[in-house]
Amino acid sequence: GGYRDLVDRGRSGEIKLRDLYIAELEGPVALTRLRDQVNDPTLAEAVEMFRPSITDKRIREWLDQLLTLAPKGARLSYLTTPRNIALLVQRSIAGGRRPHSVLRSLWRAISDLLTHELGRSRKVAILSEVKAPGEKDTRDVVLTPAQIGKLLDACDEELRPLVLVVIASGIDQGPLLRLKVKHFDEPSGVVYVPDTKTASRPRALPLPAPAAAAMRQATVGREPEEEVFGLTYKQLRSRWEAARAAAGMPWLRFKDLRGVFGTYWAKEGGSIRGLQGYYCHADPKMSLRYVKHLPQAGLEQAETAVRAMGLHRAHLKAEEA
Repeated sequence: GGYRDLVDRGRSGEIKLRDLYIAELEGPVALTRLRDQVNDPTLAEAVEMFRPSITDKRIREWLDQLLTLAPKGARLSYLTTPRNIALLVQRSIAGGRRPHSVLRSLWRAISDLLTHELGRSRKVAILSEVKAPGEKDTRDVVLTPAQIGKLLDACDEELRPLVLVVIASGIDQGPLLRLKVKHFDEPSGVVYVPDTKTASRPRALPLPAPAAAAMRQATVGREPEEEVFGLTYKQLRSRWEAARAAAGMPWLRFKDLRGVFGTYWAKEGGSIRGLQGYYCHADPKMSLRYVKHLPQAGLEQAETAVRAMGLHRAHLKAEEA
């Protein structure tokens, strides 16, 4: 039947006839597991075979994370055992990652790799037996102007503009790293944030002066199609961890920075409608309507918020000149 290839391999000596006999007695699941063991490249080999088909560089980095967490020399069949996947998830969380972050990175890498190697139905069957990591990953973090200044001072020259833009605009990490020079209109100080969720949700954000200055510094000498900050997720993570440690804030997540902008916006009396336009939290049609009004009242409220953060003091060489 559907396991003729196993019979042929048993006859050729590739599979022990005893193992084939036992698997046949146990049924289709055991026979499928035996086939996986026979057609079983190392995990590293499977990842390398998968890489050419990947277009999202984040998935490449998450696959590297998978190889780091998995036992040395592990084979692809390691991922066909649900408890092994659960163990990888636990190791990632124990290493300091939030469950929701693990869901978006390691779990995604495992899911895509299993789909590529074993097909979607097998992938679904395997992962259905593992509790997916995840929890609400938002929290209110309030940074004082002194803490914000200390954090920026602790950043290296390449990280500082990026961190300043996040704090002074609320742009999320993913879209921020995907920003290209062509997305920034230097004369107006407006940045057009790419959104991969839907092409009908453009975000044209007028940047407060400190953020606009940071963007100008970051784009100097770069071509229109080049990324503004030129950092991978892995590079950002290592630089960020060094900066927060140097600032004496090891508890601070990069994700927390986005909320700083909203906190100060509300504290200084900014409108909820204007903030929805910056964060793009609302329905796409509503978001487009908000974007139209942002260049006036929105920018004024944003400038008020960043002044309250203490960002009027010079953190950038461009501002000091």
